[in-house]
Amino acid sequence: MAGTADERPSRLVRESRRFGVAAKALGARVRELRRARSWTLEQAAERMALDLKHLQKVEAGNPPLNVTLATLLRIADGLDVTIAELFAGLARKSRSAAAGDARPSKRSSPARRGASGSS
Repeated sequence: MAGTADERPSRLVRESRRFGVAAKALGARVRELRRARSWTLEQAAERMALDLKHLQKVEAGNPPLNVTLATLLRIADGLDVTIAELFAGLARKSRSAAAGDARPSKRSSPARRGASGSS
């Protein structure tokens, strides 16, 4: 039963609007960097040592895709950018696009969200 409690917060995050927005933004950023190099998906997948279908899924940014750190490093290395460059501008985009999304937390309750949003 302890495993269920540990999995719940991650599941809630993956199902949130914020996660979806961030996944889309990351995919768009990878696509932007790939296109700036005039690479096809096939060329990029080869340089990143990724399966073509996996790279397509990353670029599409459709949840529940949960990209691992290992995959992010392979993408960054293949594009010859740092992890920071890979995520450049993403935090600002995902935060502003998902501003209305309530993040799961112990402090967040429906009454609290309703009270803070009604001005």
